Amino acid sequence: MNEDQEKKFEIKEKAQSRWARFYLFVKIKLKKFFQKNNIFKKQKTNKEFDHEMVNKKLIYSLAPSKIPSFKQLKHIKKFLSSKEKRWINIAILLIIVSVSLLGWGFYKNNLETVPSFGGEYSEGLVGTPKYINPLYAFSDVDSDLSFLIYSSLFKYNGNGELEYDLIKDYEIKESGKTYILKLRDDVYWHDGEKLTANDVVFTINAIKNPDFRSPLRSVFSGVGVEKQGEYTIKLSLAETYAGFEELLTFGILSERIWLNINPENANLAEQNIMPIGSGPYKFDTFSKNKEGDIKEYHLIANEDYYNSSPFIEELNFKFYPDFYSLNAALNNDEVEGISYISSNNKKNVIAQNSINFHKLFVPQITSIFFNQENNNSLKSQNFRKALALTMDKDDILNDVFSESVRNIDTPILPENFACNHDINAYAYNIEEAKKLLEEDDLYIQEISQEDIDKMKQQKEEALKEEESKEDNDENNQDENSDENINNEDNEIDNENKEETAFEIEGYDKLKDLSESTSLDLVGKWLYKENDEGERNYQTLSLTIVDNQENKELANKLSQAWQEIGVRTIINFVSSENIQSQIIEPREFEVLIYGQALSFDPDPYTYWHSGQDLNIVNYSNEEVDSLLEEARVILDKKERTEKYLEFQEILHKEVPAIFLYSPLYIYPQNKKVKGFNTESILKPEHRFSNINNWYIKVKSKFVL
Repeated sequence: MNEDQEKKFEIKEKAQSRWARFYLFVKIKLKKFFQKNNIFKKQKTNKEFDHEMVNKKLIYSLAPSKIPSFKQLKHIKKFLSSKEKRWINIAILLIIVSVSLLGWGFYKNNLETVPSFGGEYSEGLVGTPKYINPLYAFSDVDSDLSFLIYSSLFKYNGNGELEYDLIKDYEIKESGKTYILKLRDDVYWHDGEKLTANDVVFTINAIKNPDFRSPLRSVFSGVGVEKQGEYTIKLSLAETYAGFEELLTFGILSERIWLNINPENANLAEQNIMPIGSGPYKFDTFSKNKEGDIKEYHLIANEDYYNSSPFIEELNFKFYPDFYSLNAALNNDEVEGISYISSNNKKNVIAQNSINFHKLFVPQITSIFFNQENNNSLKSQNFRKALALTMDKDDILNDVFSESVRNIDTPILPENFACNHDINAYAYNIEEAKKLLEEDDLYIQEISQEDIDKMKQQKEEALKEEESKEDNDENNQDENSDENINNEDNEIDNENKEETAFEIEGYDKLKDLSESTSLDLVGKWLYKENDEGERNYQTLSLTIVDNQENKELANKLSQAWQEIGVRTIINFVSSENIQSQIIEPREFEVLIYGQALSFDPDPYTYWHSGQDLNIVNYSNEEVDSLLEEARVILDKKERTEKYLEFQEILHKEVPAIFLYSPLYIYPQNKKVKGFNTESILKPEHRFSNINNWYIKVKSKFVL
């Protein structure tokens, strides 16, 4: 073996020795680890006899059933390790949670909450009931109670749409002059008797009878009524009227009860306070105060109501002398709702979070009317348009009324089928307004306080110089001619000063006008020059009902119009005198006034030249023709076209500026559910869907 081979052998031996030592080390460590953790524990040899296992097999072979019984399962814990017990408990918990979730999901998807009969609702009203009778019920209190107790031929739903009430069908004949109404045969009076055609015929004849003195008489004076069967009546009209169905929303009286009552004394009958109707609620009791006025009125649900019967079992009405007391009653929890609240008083309600403030659309429009006969400036279409363009309506209405009104641009409300939504309202545009005025040779003169002060100062200086000159003339009467020449030169200088003095054109006339009208002299004045070059300054007299919101509105309009130099004299009139002192004699130049409309779009009474309620005496032959034709057309589409054209003409000629429509705010405790009314014609129509209101609920299982 040479040296190289010896070295290789030695290296190989050393390597093997190192691997042997490493293997031995690992083996020892693994053995200790397995021993410590009982891994690969040596099993019993066949030579060892396992008595326990043999006993178990013997018992199992002799058992009548191979499936453990409940008694046997109770002992299972004895045979389980702690780890096995823990895993079994976890599995059981998961099973319980899973079943619970499945059960809850099934419950949620198949069990629903529905309204249940019961509960009581109390509401406060201003006034006291006197005539709970459709023939006389024209106060808000009487109308509210009458609406709940009596039924009508047609009624309005919560969206202001006309629908059947007592009738189940009807047909129109003879081009709209004959109506055949077929009544329901399942309607009963609150005392259990059936309602028939006799009751409808009696009610209409009572309205027409002058002895009953019903305010509805003028509406039905030309309507004939005839019974054609136990549940059929015929109505005959002298002239076709497209909105006739809307007139058939009055309550129906029982002939059996009212026939023997003298018509002349009908308003004194006890049935006016203890009525028997066929509506969703019926009279129960009332109580009076020491003065004999009714202080509370109690109604109960009519469970035999022919439509879906009400859910709320009892209604209790409490009466107060004014809205201040009414609002206090709501804050003191005396009532759960009140008939109406103003936007200002709404802020004073304490329990805001427990009250729903329902904001309902009402068919009313407040407008700015221009009486062209009392102010020559208003005869100009450009001038009227300029007034409209100067108003930022959205800002003005929001500042004054907040959320209690909505902006209106046409004489027909937006939700009405005949509203012209394509009309471009006069948006705020001062520059356009000035251009229109210049076309009429109207210009703006502006007076600042600095100009007035400057002019007064120059006049004072001139007066002092004149006084000084007079003194010098007296002292220098005997001086030589050279001094006289100097005085003459001074006079010439003074004359030159007077010629160059600052003057405000028309100042004296404006000052007198300002003092006589109590208008501030400083500011812009609109004027027009006559043939002699004299300036005639334009002012407007604005008349409005006296209340806080109207004062703010009038001031806002006055400030807006002053931007184009139109100065406004504001005239406040009480609501009691506005009709007799202002509207009937047409004693106004500009008037802000509200008009009540109906859900039918017909504006004939307000804009036809032959109508007394046309308060600006507006006259346009084309408009007259459109309105006359539209009110007798039964086809809805054709009728709408007439009203669209009518609105375009009014928008162009601007006989008025349509301002806003108020919102009726109805506060009601949140415990009452199911209120979904949006539009009302009258305050009592807030109860349009009262049979859907509910307080109590129950669970109903649905598969």
